Amino acid sequence: MRFDQHLLLTFCLLSGGLSTVFAQTCPRANPVVVNTTANTGQTLSWAVGCINSNTALTQINVNVGSGIIRVTANLPIAPIRRSNAVINGNGAVIDGSQVTTSNGLQIDAQNVSINSFTIQNFSGAAGIRINTGNDAAITGNTLINNLYGVMVARSVANGDITDNFIGVNGTTSAGNSGAGV
Repeated sequence: MRFDQHLLLTFCLLSGGLSTVFAQTCPRANPVVVNTTANTGQTLSWAVGCINSNTALTQINVNVGSGIIRVTANLPIAPIRRSNAVINGNGAVIDGSQVTTSNGLQIDAQNVSINSFTIQNFSGAAGIRINTGNDAAITGNTLINNLYGVMVARSVANGDITDNFIGVNGTTSAGNSGAGV
């Protein structure tokens, strides 16, 4: 088996200084499918790692229904570094109640689309942070109980933030403690 067929993700567990290594095979074609909310297997963190490391992969489909993807200090979601990536949440929830400074999703590439997530409880950071890269599209998301709903760096241009619920959960107020956008 060729080296490029595998992605090696290394997560350092800060408590006790232990290092745990998880190897998970990435698909060879789009889309990369997330099928679990657990911390092992085909997770959102694994899928972002796959698209970041393989130029042929640009699309992630999250197929966990309304399941909750819990971000922890030991297993954060890596920044999205693949230009032209499309991340489809399909109604999944990303919850940051167990972290204090991590962003829900962070974009560090050009022309990235994030669609149809509920991103909540990132009290010390942004639900979505567009850190670098122009032409991001943030569409159909609900961003509640975060420090910032969508945080856009000053150097970013030409983004599209449309059809989102920011600071409201459909019909009721569930504001972000900082700015919505």
